[in-house]
Amino acid sequence: MCFEVMFVLYISNMTLPSVSQSTTTQTRLECNHLAFNQGKKSYFYNNVNKTCIIYPNKIHWIESLVPHSGFEYFVEDGPECGPPPVPKGHQLLEVIESPGNYTARYKCGQYYVHRQIGETRCIGDSDWTETPCKDFASCETIKECNSSYTNDGEYIHYPGILNSSSVRLYCHNMNTSSPKTFLTLNATNVFDYPTGKCSTHYGCQVFYYKNGGQGKTTFTKVGIDTDKMSSIEDDYSFTVQHFGAQRPYGRVHCCSQYNTKTCLRGRSTIDVTNTGLMISNSTTWTGEGWLPHFTVSRTNLVVQLRGDGGCGGAKPTDGLLQFVKNPQYTIPTGTIDPQCNLLGL
Repeated sequence: MCFEVMFVLYISNMTLPSVSQSTTTQTRLECNHLAFNQGKKSYFYNNVNKTCIIYPNKIHWIESLVPHSGFEYFVEDGPECGPPPVPKGHQLLEVIESPGNYTARYKCGQYYVHRQIGETRCIGDSDWTETPCKDFASCETIKECNSSYTNDGEYIHYPGILNSSSVRLYCHNMNTSSPKTFLTLNATNVFDYPTGKCSTHYGCQVFYYKNGGQGKTTFTKVGIDTDKMSSIEDDYSFTVQHFGAQRPYGRVHCCSQYNTKTCLRGRSTIDVTNTGLMISNSTTWTGEGWLPHFTVSRTNLVVQLRGDGGCGGAKPTDGLLQFVKNPQYTIPTGTIDPQCNLLGL
């Protein structure tokens, strides 16, 4: 069971025991946790210079002392979970102790929204529960914070992974409890796994061959995971299917079987021109399938993929085709900048 007995001591001419440890911490709770981890019984914390002084034994409370600016004196231990977490976007307001557990209350910063809770709890020696503030970054959080938004359209988002800077993304199914986030594409984004195959002695001449994976798909919007700012390759809500199977966003594939390194018949184009995003330099491609060969021609906005194999090609490494913000882009007027009726509670 975790508990804390707290006294405030104002110091004047008191002689203190020998110091077990003196260090600097950012908060009194960190000093508390440091003492607890080392099995110590009491500590002083100076609010002015952040000095944490730890003692091995309990120092008894002494009354009638002359105040001394900055020092606080505590005995016993605080939450066994350690100091409450203060992630980005959170402001710790207070920690409340009740028998057997602690409750930490927060205020969410700008561009963050409470997820219907305002606190995290430490019960016994378990970990702190989930913190309440969430990036104001997806259509789901926009809907969660203000249920009056029911129309699909272009909304300004503030993804935490982009340091809460503004980007323009499309919200779909806003009249439901689970809307989805997309990037509207203003140029051709097509993924073509063509039919046919090449023969050993006929170069890139194509002969009849079909399989279930062949197809050609054009994306007009691509699903976005705003936690990672990466594409969702298999959401076909906004696509045109030209023939055959739906082809994933960001991949290239073909089944020429022979002369694959020369022919590279699979063709894919990723183009985020005039969307406000660019293709991250961290995005790379890895071969997949049997005897894969591929090339990548890229700029910050356009990637041309050519691939082939015996059936093979390439996919984004680790499945992540990531985006970053385009600093030259200006969000068009008329884009909805949502107001959250829970923001900053």
